[in-house]
Amino acid sequence: MFSAPWSIGPVALVIWALDVLWLLLIVDVAASWLVGFGMVRSRSANHWLRQLRRVTEPVTAPFRALAPPSRLGGIDISPLLACFAIYLVQRALVSLAAG
Repeated sequence: MFSAPWSIGPVALVIWALDVLWLLLIVDVAASWLVGFGMVRSRSANHWLRQLRRVTEPVTAPFRALAPPSRLGGIDISPLLACFAIYLVQRALVSLAAG
């Protein structure tokens, strides 16, 4: 059964927040492809994308520094690395919570 994030324990709340961040990273990647292929051009969409980037950029920037797109043929794998790191943190939290 679904329970609201504020009615569960602190570890579950952190895991839930990391799930939301993971989802925002996926949306950011998809949106960047839409912009890159010229499918999104409106000013309101660009404003929305800038706001999304304000949330995801602090997470992806350290990974982009480790694996810059210039070294990988222009492919930015920082969102993939960030999603993998989120997964690892979630698994560690689950293991710690389980005892």
